[in-house]
Amino acid sequence: MKKSDLVWKTLMTELPKNNSEQVSKIHSEGFKTLDFPIEYSPCLEEINEILRAKTQWQAYEAFGFVPYGEYFGRMMNYEFPINTYERSMEELYHSEQPDRFHDVYGHLPFLVDRKYTDVTLHMSELALKYAQNDVARELFQRYYFHLFEFGLIREEEGAKVLGAGIAASIEESRISVSSVYKHFEHNPIVIMETPFNTNEDLKPQYFVLNELDDAIAVKGLIVDYIDFRVKRNDLKIDLYVSMV
Repeated sequence: MKKSDLVWKTLMTELPKNNSEQVSKIHSEGFKTLDFPIEYSPCLEEINEILRAKTQWQAYEAFGFVPYGEYFGRMMNYEFPINTYERSMEELYHSEQPDRFHDVYGHLPFLVDRKYTDVTLHMSELALKYAQNDVARELFQRYYFHLFEFGLIREEEGAKVLGAGIAASIEESRISVSSVYKHFEHNPIVIMETPFNTNEDLKPQYFVLNELDDAIAVKGLIVDYIDFRVKRNDLKIDLYVSMV
């Protein structure tokens, strides 16, 4: 067995077993629907066969971080990036760079859900509106990353994992939904004023959506606040995230 397949099999076996109670129904149901191979890391063609049969989406190969405009522009066309990099056994539970497992296991199950896809298109359209302004782009990225990479969503049993970055981590899945950890309600202004550091293993706080529609409902507020901040041009920008 190739080392990359051994890593894949280990993670595809351990993660669903260990975080099934922490991830949202959106992710768990999407994962079951896609039914990716467990024994080996599928090639792009096989991933796309599965996606086309179950979703409106298709994948394309990426190398590292995808530039902001390309990332959201291609999402508007139902295209999602899958990194070619495959983590090693030494990186089994945490990869410093974007990798194939994170993209396939963390992101793709969410795309099965029609409501999640609808929200993704709304967010991508909004992202492209701010592609040319550093202040606006940073504010939007904070909102997007705090929710769709490292956010939670409320279900009957409590807060569950909505962010793909959390879903692909056993440790963060367990810790993020814990009642002893800092959870904050979905407040777009607070989220946009909260800097984001992609290099932190665990986040100092997690924001919780009550339901996916809330992200669409506040689009007007997001636009108004970003426009207000751009006009003032007084945001101290810590560019933790220059691209997604």
